[in-house]
Amino acid sequence: MFIRELIPEELIIKIPENYERIHVKGITRDSRKVKKDYMFFAIKGTQFDGHDFVGQVIPLGGIPVVERGEGVVVRDVRNAYALSLTRFYGEPDN
Repeated sequence: MFIRELIPEELIIKIPENYERIHVKGITRDSRKVKKDYMFFAIKGTQFDGHDFVGQVIPLGGIPVVERGEGVVVRDVRNAYALSLTRFYGEPDN
């Protein structure tokens, strides 16, 4: 799937041209699990801010999804993460 298929258009502020045609292979919010063509959602937590790790995921071939800075910029990174997971992996079983 491509980024525009995973993140709803109304949440996207900017997708850099070099990320437009990448076929996404995985999704994570843990920078240690990033692999080539994985989307990394920079979520701010209680102990860490994912934005601090963007510089580490880019050289690995990761696609950073951020609310500010370098990468795919979205209005709400937590919402984009949740919706992308559902679109990528499907709805959870009850």
